[in-house]
Amino acid sequence: MRVVIADDHYFMAQGMRQHFRDLRLSAAPEGFEVAGVATNGEDLVAKVRELQPDLVFMDISMPKLNGFEAARQIRAIQPTVKILFVTMHQEADYVARAFAAGGNAYLTKNCDPTEIGQALTQLFQGNAYVSPKVWGGALLGESTTEGVGTHSLTPRQVEVLRLLARGHSIEEVATALRLSRKTIEYHKARMMKSQQLSTNADLLKFALVRGIT
Repeated sequence: MRVVIADDHYFMAQGMRQHFRDLRLSAAPEGFEVAGVATNGEDLVAKVRELQPDLVFMDISMPKLNGFEAARQIRAIQPTVKILFVTMHQEADYVARAFAAGGNAYLTKNCDPTEIGQALTQLFQGNAYVSPKVWGGALLGESTTEGVGTHSLTPRQVEVLRLLARGHSIEEVATALRLSRKTIEYHKARMMKSQQLSTNADLLKFALVRGIT
């Protein structure tokens, strides 16, 4: 799997280069090839256009072009690429902007290295991923958008969506709410249809933008 890394801090970028070289996941038995390293947003977009990677591992705060705008341009160039943000920002609003720009996963730079593997495993399974460190901040009320645009969801759907957005499986949500798996799947399907969402990442983005965390 071809990876492009983007971070304006040299040691961070080189450290991640070595981490990917050593990383072994059952979900990616072919391993990882670091195809390129960028130190600013413009360079990142150019490298994605040239190298056509499968995964972009990128910071948000970068010179010349910030991560949000770079992600939007990358998504236009290569719609299927996986974009994993890694940043010091833990505010829920940053997470919402990252997913709105086309991100698939969001990690903090102080995360345990094993969490990178967890996030990638979720991405390979077609899911989105947000670090629990970020959810902790969001639950303390850092997001100011809670409740916006939720009038079209039923109270039960909001409960289901909140748990799904926190990374719980269908089975875990069913257990927590004391409902059947089929009932949770029904609520999820109804939400995705009513909001015109097609993927799990779209559903997570919808929850983040509306502060349902």
